[in-house]
Amino acid sequence: MEKISTKAIILQVIDYSDSQLVVQAYTQDYGRMGFIASKSTKTSRNKVLLQPLFLAEAEFYHNPRNEVQRISAVQLWKPFTDIPFNHGKTFINLFIAELLAKTLREHVANYELFNFATQSLELFDQTPSDFNNFHLSFMAHLSKYLGIFPTFGFSDSNSKTHKEIIPLLDTLMKTPLTQFSTLVYSRLQRQLLLENLLTYYQLHLPIGDLQSHKVLQQF
Repeated sequence: MEKISTKAIILQVIDYSDSQLVVQAYTQDYGRMGFIASKSTKTSRNKVLLQPLFLAEAEFYHNPRNEVQRISAVQLWKPFTDIPFNHGKTFINLFIAELLAKTLREHVANYELFNFATQSLELFDQTPSDFNNFHLSFMAHLSKYLGIFPTFGFSDSNSKTHKEIIPLLDTLMKTPLTQFSTLVYSRLQRQLLLENLLTYYQLHLPIGDLQSHKVLQQF
């Protein structure tokens, strides 16, 4: 088996047994991949490094006949400096992780999508304030890379859109993600935007229901 390494966005980590973790990740070179990681004393730091949305570099033994590959080593590629210690960002981070876990299904490389996601997460981590609308901006612009961006306007693609929210959606779509901190919405407006964006995603992708967004409704 060939030993190779790739940069990855950690999507989901599950305790598989007393000694192993199952990790779902979106990799730079192979798209969505599943991994097995050890929880032994020798590699116990794996559990610390393998957290949702952490940007890691994984070394693994590649066996094309296996759906799940075995990680031999892992290290942080671009450590976050604020997200792990900021409760508000942590909640948004969990939502983004669940969204990406539901939408990133392809097992082939998509460098543009990978770069968009990693650069967006870095920007989120480095934004000290006014970050409450990041998940909304991220969802709006992620839709371009998923092939579901509303070409003719959001309201034309979603009949359930409330008329009062259409101008807000229009501004959200037209504001570059790099300027997400300039967006100003009330708590109610954020909730309505999130509900409309989720409905739109569910109409176009088989993502089912998301659970983590319920926490965001408190912000």
